Amino acid sequence: MSENNKKDFEEDIYKDAPGLDTDLEWEEEAYYLDLIYKSIDDELCDSTEITDNGLEIKNGVLLHYHGNETEVVIPDSITEIRAYDEGTVIFSAFSHCKSLKHVVIPASVMEIGHGVFIGCENLESIVVDSNNSVYHSKDNCLIETETKTLIAGCKNSIIPADGSVTAIADAAFAKCTWLENIVIPQSVRSIGWEAFDNCESLTSIVLPESVTDIAMWAFAGCSSVKRLVFPKTIQTISENSFVFLTSLESIEVDSDNPYYHSKGNCLIETESKTLIMGCKSSIIPTDGSVVTIGAEAFWGCKGLESIVIPDTVTTLEDGAFGLCNNLKSITIPNSVTHIGNRIFTGCHNIAIITPDGSYAEKYAKDDGKADVNDDLPF
Repeated sequence: MSENNKKDFEEDIYKDAPGLDTDLEWEEEAYYLDLIYKSIDDELCDSTEITDNGLEIKNGVLLHYHGNETEVVIPDSITEIRAYDEGTVIFSAFSHCKSLKHVVIPASVMEIGHGVFIGCENLESIVVDSNNSVYHSKDNCLIETETKTLIAGCKNSIIPADGSVTAIADAAFAKCTWLENIVIPQSVRSIGWEAFDNCESLTSIVLPESVTDIAMWAFAGCSSVKRLVFPKTIQTISENSFVFLTSLESIEVDSDNPYYHSKGNCLIETESKTLIMGCKSSIIPTDGSVVTIGAEAFWGCKGLESIVIPDTVTTLEDGAFGLCNNLKSITIPNSVTHIGNRIFTGCHNIAIITPDGSYAEKYAKDDGKADVNDDLPF
């Protein structure tokens, strides 16, 4: 892989990874990048063919596209379009091809990696040859026919409502920055890892009552979304599914959901009494329904300016308020007896208001936080 290609790829990766705040996390990301580069270079160490239009091919596998054309017609000698996945990083044959607008996939292609068009922000149309026995396209969606999995979409995609899609794959729309609206049909049951990651223009997320599972980072970085409504069927909302929703103001859960509920614009796992997601307008309930602020529950909530932890809460998990850059004050009661790592990463000049002698006071002093205030009416 050329140094220029590496440079372009890394610029996009790091631009869209604002959660990497500590040196350790940056080292981890670099480690995954190195693994991907090694995988690519190991394949390229043998002879590969580069076509006139910039397609790098080895034994029928499309490894990388080097061109800058707006339309790519993949030749029928190709049987696989490769994608590499290490840790938190995906690199595919068409990763971050910003000039690409139209792609045509032949009948010969039998395997396509997830995230195949990640970062192709100007992609408008995806067409699959009608004779392809594994994949088909409809309304600018690339669909694996037998599994009914939507593998990739673009800014003009309309997810078919005919039952042909029951799952949205990992990174299917990731970094599709011009996607403004998408309706997820009633047939969809699961939404994969990073499925809509960094879809910055997406203003609305409508989850149908068929959806039961949402994977990690599924809607992370959808910074224009203001309202989330979860149906009664949701059973699993993975950690970090909705971090960096900086415009989010409202969180609602159907009252018939047996696993989750909402109150005060907080998303709460009912049985464990864990607040798993908040937003800039959250008020943590004081009714005993929350005993734990979950890991990274408010991560990247840049609009949050102050928050009061009620005296029913005992635990603040790792990174709970990380990268809340505008958080100026937090009130922590005597009831809190555990505060995790990276709890206030990126929170500068924060005042921790807590009673004299509390666990939070000791934490604040040991952690070098200023402005500890013991004027607390608990």
